[in-house]
Amino acid sequence: MRLACHELGGAGSPVLLLHGLAGYAGEWSQTAEWLSERHRVVAFDARGHGRSERFPRDVSYAAHVADAAYVIERLELSPCTAIGQSLGGLTALLLAATPHHPLLSRRDPHHPLLSWRDPTIPYSAAGPPPSPARRRRSRRRCQ
Repeated sequence: MRLACHELGGAGSPVLLLHGLAGYAGEWSQTAEWLSERHRVVAFDARGHGRSERFPRDVSYAAHVADAAYVIERLELSPCTAIGQSLGGLTALLLAATPHHPLLSRRDPHHPLLSWRDPTIPYSAAGPPPSPARRRRSRRRCQ
């Protein structure tokens, strides 16, 4: 199985970016720009996507999770924060739920689903947190 991995820059605690169905690693370029200011950012084209093997035999969720685990181990990213969109988000969630995986080495047993998250990364990986003025404008539109 051939996986195309992309080092997107930065140094510090590693972040693995996982794209969605019909996507590719390059979709994360803007997010990687600001994440790389404080983190080592890595993305890869999932099986059947981008420059990875185009027609893999197995495209199950388990195969996607195994690929993410392989990238983490092969590129020595452990422990890391996994961020995903759509299929990539599900892959990250399933990876985090995998018992005894190196990604979970920072996991707090009292908060099994959230504590592996790097506290320096905002919950929204769509970009830096909005300015206070922008947040006020957003609230007005929702009311």
